[in-house]
Amino acid sequence: MITKEQIMNIDALNNNEVARLKEDEVFDFIDSLNSFCDFIPMCNETLNEAVKNEDSVVLSKTLDTIHETLVKIHAIDLIQECSRMSDDFDKAVKSKTMKYGEFETKLMEFLRTLSEFSIEIQMILHKDDMGGKQAKLDDDGDASKIKDEKPEEQKPKKPATLSSKPSPIDPEQTYNILAVDDTAFFLQILKTHLSNTRYKITCLNSGITALRFLNGGNKVDLFLLDIEMPDMNGYELAESIRKMGRTEPIVFLTGTASRDAVIKAIRSGGTDFILKPCNREQIISRFEKHLVEEDG
Repeated sequence: MITKEQIMNIDALNNNEVARLKEDEVFDFIDSLNSFCDFIPMCNETLNEAVKNEDSVVLSKTLDTIHETLVKIHAIDLIQECSRMSDDFDKAVKSKTMKYGEFETKLMEFLRTLSEFSIEIQMILHKDDMGGKQAKLDDDGDASKIKDEKPEEQKPKKPATLSSKPSPIDPEQTYNILAVDDTAFFLQILKTHLSNTRYKITCLNSGITALRFLNGGNKVDLFLLDIEMPDMNGYELAESIRKMGRTEPIVFLTGTASRDAVIKAIRSGGTDFILKPCNREQIISRFEKHLVEEDG
């Protein structure tokens, strides 16, 4: 059961407003948070289509709806950002100086912020779905393909969850990242982003290859997994990793902030998300969050 105190851990919410909620109002507020999370993926599609068609009416109405939704959940900073964007858009349309290409860049940044906020909310609301249970593969799971190479069974440890805090680690040391994605181009981008950093990345293109890599005794400090992969998707790979007793953070690469994706990630042993497309700063920020000791 989610408490008011847990909700107050969501950074972008106005804690003063949340603190004023009465006990019988908390459930309604949680419903509003869930509605916001369900709304964001649909909102992305609507706004992208509106920009493509240069439909100022749909754009304006959708931004107004986003504003109303943010007001309901007391996300004060995002409310202000949405208001500024709406005002700039309306002024540009009225003055006939609207350049949809330039506005699209600002809009995509704002939508990314909303999606990341949505994921943060869902991490809090659904973290209990993990229930401290060790994720297991189905009897017909892909792990059978590496059965002969599997090392001696270890007693599974409790996997890291979306709410787990990392153990203190020397911020000067290097870290081993295992990235698994079936897209060679994206793996090359990762290598470029992480060159000359403390993060030493190994890139593999399938879940089966990744499990064989782990069975070889290779050290990994953090897993970076694409969700959509053939043969074994990211959720299935995460389950297999947890079944092996591995407790390192698992960060999923995803193009969606849907509630279904977040819940699947939690249940498969996931720790966090990085939204695609992502830049160097966004990737390193997630690594720092889970691998480097936080001040205080």
